[in-house]
Amino acid sequence: MKIDTLRKIDRWIGIPVCLGLTCIEKVLRRTPSDRAPRNVLVIQLSEMGSLALAYPSIRHLKQLWPKARVHFLAFKRNHQFLEMLDLVDDEDIWTLDDSSLGAFLISSWKFFRKARQRPIDTTLDYEIFSRASAILAYLSGARRRAGFHNYRAEGLYRGGLLTHPVFYNVYKHIAVNFASMVRAVAARPAGGLEQPALKEVVGPGGRVDLDLTLPKRHVPPERADAMRRRIARAYPALSSQTRIVLLSPFSGNLLPIRAWPAEHYATLIRGLFERTHDAIAVIIGLPEARDYCRSIFEKIPSPRLVDFIGQTKDIAEVIELVCVSHLFVTSDSGPPHFASLTNVPTIVMFGPECPMLYGPLGENVRTVFLGMSCSPCVSAFNHRDTPCRNNRCMKEIRPEGILEMALDLLSRGL
Repeated sequence: MKIDTLRKIDRWIGIPVCLGLTCIEKVLRRTPSDRAPRNVLVIQLSEMGSLALAYPSIRHLKQLWPKARVHFLAFKRNHQFLEMLDLVDDEDIWTLDDSSLGAFLISSWKFFRKARQRPIDTTLDYEIFSRASAILAYLSGARRRAGFHNYRAEGLYRGGLLTHPVFYNVYKHIAVNFASMVRAVAARPAGGLEQPALKEVVGPGGRVDLDLTLPKRHVPPERADAMRRRIARAYPALSSQTRIVLLSPFSGNLLPIRAWPAEHYATLIRGLFERTHDAIAVIIGLPEARDYCRSIFEKIPSPRLVDFIGQTKDIAEVIELVCVSHLFVTSDSGPPHFASLTNVPTIVMFGPECPMLYGPLGENVRTVFLGMSCSPCVSAFNHRDTPCRNNRCMKEIRPEGILEMALDLLSRGL
């Protein structure tokens, strides 16, 4: 389904359903158990990159409750990345099919049956103010339900279905927000939570010291060699001295406003070729990225510019491609979160969203953000639906500056 369709369903169907379930819950007046969680369900449906940002909180959850069985609910298209992150056992990854409304309803029914059979006793709703995820959490049968709550903010209604409502802090990285939700469940107060919850220091260096690192993915030498041979077929002059600069210009159909202009990529690549003699540029992306990238290939008819669009069959191959590269340049999207699982230096440009909240985790990542007066304009409070049609926050990130940053990283071999 298209993103606008999902937003409309979430609003016009989600609000009355949340209201009805809230009325039912008030009649039932059920209280959450103080017993340690046994079967935990984490709900993170849509954003693939956010799955990587959820990793530290899941690790923290497992430290708090080592005997708990953790399950994950996500859209079907994110299944492989979840497997690679190794957050939970493969059999405990449950998926929903959002290809159509009918497929979504059928897969939701299958999920409810699984959740009741398990049974799920605790849910952590990592979706921010989504009504669909709140409904899924409630109907899972869990008596303990944590999620982000709007408190006194107008709008964003999704009922009173949470037993552990957590304040969504826009001044904290989302990975820390996720960890706060875990900490709220861990508090398990006898007389109810303070409002807003949670009132403790969570984060790097805080009283609850949270490890925000991600595990590094190591590609077997034979897989790396196979990927280099594939690049060599497109660029026969490839040698052990060739420095590979990977580029992912297309930011996807979900939020195309996040993309850096194609002409800026062309300027960057032209400057890279003029300033180096041993570097090549490899452009990657799904098949739908070709239209966006066509002008780049037209402006730079060079054999050093390699077209690898549509050549990676899955996320594993994207990560293998990143691992054999010397630098990765892209805008805010899913691929930089894949790259954060490697040691390859990565430059990520932000505009409609900000790196302070959604920046990829990892010391190898460099983020660029101008901080214009209107930026970020995409947030949980507008359901990531901005009226902007002129993303100057991305256009004014000059390619000359990115080029100097890229050359510096290449020269240091970081």
